[in-house]
This record gives sequence, C-alpha cells and structure tokens, in this order.
Amino acid sequence: MRNLLNRKNNNASLLTLPGEERIFRWRDHVVVYSILGEGAPLLMLHGINAAAWGFEYRRNYQEFAKHYRVYVPDLPGYGRSERKPIDYTAELYIDFARDFASHILEVEGEAPAVVVTSLSAAHVISAAARDPQLFGPLVLISPTGLERLDFPPSAGAKRAHRWLYGTLGSVVFALLTTRLSTKIFLGRDSYFDKTGIDKELIEGYYATGHRPNAKYAPVCFITFYLNHSVRGEWEKIAQPTLIVWGREAKITPFKDSELFLKLRPQTELAMIKQARLSSNDERGEEFNRIVLDWLSRHYNGKKEAAVSTYPGMVK
Repeated sequence: MRNLLNRKNNNASLLTLPGEERIFRWRDHVVVYSILGEGAPLLMLHGINAAAWGFEYRRNYQEFAKHYRVYVPDLPGYGRSERKPIDYTAELYIDFARDFASHILEVEGEAPAVVVTSLSAAHVISAAARDPQLFGPLVLISPTGLERLDFPPSAGAKRAHRWLYGTLGSVVFALLTTRLSTKIFLGRDSYFDKTGIDKELIEGYYATGHRPNAKYAPVCFITFYLNHSVRGEWEKIAQPTLIVWGREAKITPFKDSELFLKLRPQTELAMIKQARLSSNDERGEEFNRIVLDWLSRHYNGKKEAAVSTYPGMVK
C-alpha cells in the first residue's frame, strides 16, 4: 500500500487519495471526492468523529477499485470538503447521502452499492429507506441508531454547542486533535491491536483536524446534533444488507448487532475478531475478503434486478 498522504513543503493540510479528484457542488457546499477503478459504482462514506475523512478507507479503497468504480467523498464539514461555520445536523447528512447517490446514479446509470461506517451508517439507512431506488446493496460497519446515538441533543448539549462554537471551543478542539490525543482516542475506541496505529494514520487524522473551520462539524457531533434514530426505518430497508462488526468494539459493542438482526432478520452479519470500531482498517485484508465475496453474490452491477425485486422488499 503506497502512502496515501500527499505532502508539499511539509504542509500536512494538502491531502489526497489515489485516483481522480473531483468537486461536487451541493447546495452551498463544495464537496471533494475521489474516483478510482472501473465497473459497477460503489460509494464509500466515512464515519463521523473529530477528524474524519475518506482516508479511513486507506486499506480498502484501492482493493475495491480493482472490482468496482469507487467513489469516496469527504462529507460536508470534513476532510478535503468545505468547512462552513454552520450548524450541521443529521438531516443534512441524510440529504447529502441521498443526493450524492442520486448523482452517481445519474452519471453511472445505476444505483451504487454502499460501504459506510458507524453514525454515517444510520444516516444512510434513513436515506435508503426513504429513497430505495437510489441505493444498491448496503455494507454497514458497526452501525448506530438503535441503541447508540439515537437521541436528540439535551438542553445542556445545546448550551455546550453554543460555547464550543466560540473562541474557547477552538482551544478545546485544538487540544482534542493533537497527535497525542488522536493516538489515545484511536487506541481506546478504534483499535484492539495498538500496532495498527501507525505514523501514517496519526498524520492523516492530524492533518484534517487542523484545516480552517475544522471544528464546526465535529462540535455538532460531540453535542449530539448528528444523532439519528433508525427505528421505523431500519425494518423498511429493501436492499441486501451486510453488517460487519469488530468483536472487541467498545463504544458500539458487538452485542448491539442483536437488535439489528432481530428487527430485520434477513440481514447478514460478519464478525471480525481482534478488532474494534475500525475493523476495516485494523483487519483490512479480512474485511476486504469478506465484503468483496459478499458483494460478488449480491451485486452484479447493471445485471442487478431493480430494487423492487429484492428479497425482503417492504412495500
């Protein structure tokens, strides 16, 4: 795997991913995305945290591009995309997932399969439930929305949100996104095996956490503005769906998968041992093998039947 970080004059804010980089103008946002590979379209959406961007798929992106035409956008307010000083909400990200999938459908002539992580998975579940014709099969990595991050912000969270948007909030955010803090958070929540937290990983997240206006979307995340419940929508998902879960996950523990399967029994589940939240990176080869094999059985690109014929379709 070649280094995915492009540094010019040691300026860590200059970040790229392999492939062609393009701009998607969405509402008033400039969204940057990368495309690599040929074949049926596949959308990879990163999760949400203090320093998220498409780099989280560093061990997956190029391997999947050997089989599919892979789209990797950075969500509004994150990564290479524009960081507007606004209030970000769950509905904003649900709308973005829907509209970006619609863009792919228009360009490629077919709805993309989706690989998506954690809280972003909850947003995609809602987008797919509301507009199923825009999405192919779904691969959800440790999704939330049933037992985690499914509640609205409290009055106290709203006060913290206003405070963190000020100058002192900038100081707090700077402390949360130092290299040391990044390493601590990754070791606590994302990686079971600390040896997976390498220099490239730290630098990748440090760089995106220090771009102008970097704090606004993460502040909305930590004050619960991006939370979203998928109750009532998860059961309506028509697409074939695979959930991938790291067995040692802490903040979204593996036992959370039980309710997802109970409410939608046709869902398939893959457990990855010795992995936490970032199972796709920590056990990249195993993750790639599992998901590519599953997609080969459930996603045949233009040969795929329309969504209305999927098994388990909820009319």
